[in-house]
Amino acid sequence: MMSNDGKQPSIFQNPVFSKSGCTGGFVISSSNNSYIPRPFGGVFGAVVDHGYGIMYIPSATEVVLCLESKRSCQETDSTRFAILIDQSLRDIARIAGVPVANL
Repeated sequence: MMSNDGKQPSIFQNPVFSKSGCTGGFVISSSNNSYIPRPFGGVFGAVVDHGYGIMYIPSATEVVLCLESKRSCQETDSTRFAILIDQSLRDIARIAGVPVANL
């Protein structure tokens, strides 16, 4: 998308934008689906073949995550990504002094 003066805004020239997948093809694409009735919610898919789709439903006591990636891509692994997200959330809770259930 171009600005009114025909020049590309500087955010689109930032190297981080290119690494994100640029042009809307983000490697990590996520959505909060807390408005969808439980118990499951919805699903959110990857927008590029080498990416991940993450649907999350936060509540007062838990965060439900659904991850999606393409099996055809050797670069992605939803199981490994889920483990890393779980570890990260537990680390954040520990640092914040929030008790975490042992699952």
